[in-house]
Amino acid sequence: MKQYPSIKSVEEANCTKAWDSYPYGPEYIRASQIAKGAKTPRPLIDISLATWWRWVKSGRAPQSIKLSPGTTVWRLADVLAFIEANNAK
Repeated sequence: MKQYPSIKSVEEANCTKAWDSYPYGPEYIRASQIAKGAKTPRPLIDISLATWWRWVKSGRAPQSIKLSPGTTVWRLADVLAFIEANNAK
């Protein structure tokens, strides 16, 4: 698998203060915080939201958790493990 140089390191992601004010707590994040979108100032991965969703659907990215019909989240630990695994290759 190709390494993505713009994927932030786990250490950098853990140091960010953005998680402190997240309404679902620091252990869950939404797609808009993971991938680039119109309202994403600092995504964890430098890919589009469409690519992220395509990876989730194909099983390449971690599976999501559906909280309600309009709210989908991922475990932060799963996303960081995904990033680290892709950086190691």
